[in-house]
Amino acid sequence: MLDQADPTRAKPIRSHNGYRLGCASGLVAAVLALIVAISAAALIPVDSCACTTPLDLVVQNYSHQDVSVSWSQPGLFGSPLRGLSGGVMAPSCRTLLAGLRSGVVEVSVNAGGVSRTFHLHVRDGLTDGHATIVVGADANIADPTSGDGGPSQQDPLC
Repeated sequence: MLDQADPTRAKPIRSHNGYRLGCASGLVAAVLALIVAISAAALIPVDSCACTTPLDLVVQNYSHQDVSVSWSQPGLFGSPLRGLSGGVMAPSCRTLLAGLRSGVVEVSVNAGGVSRTFHLHVRDGLTDGHATIVVGADANIADPTSGDGGPSQQDPLC
């Protein structure tokens, strides 16, 4: 009897647990694919093209030294994810133009050891147009003013 094949053992046995594991692993794979897709979408910059970003910040540097301008904005739920930060030097006697993402942005200006930080409301209904920060010839940093239009030139200011 040992030489004869048992017809019931010739078929693969499919248990309910094995079937459930197959469904569960498919569900896990689908959830992981969804998480990867959401994570990838979260890493795409909001303003990926500077040409589409409107003018939000103007720094007029009347001093004879370069001025450091930096900005930061929290991301999703206050985390750095999709947050915005950056910085640039505003050359002496020139106007710096920048586009920022809408919301509250912390802008820091440092001129010759004098540093000031401002919280600007960008395109959120509380402001009209861009914010202008003037750095005087004595490196004094004035409070920001807001207005429409704006300089479109890089002509020397001093």
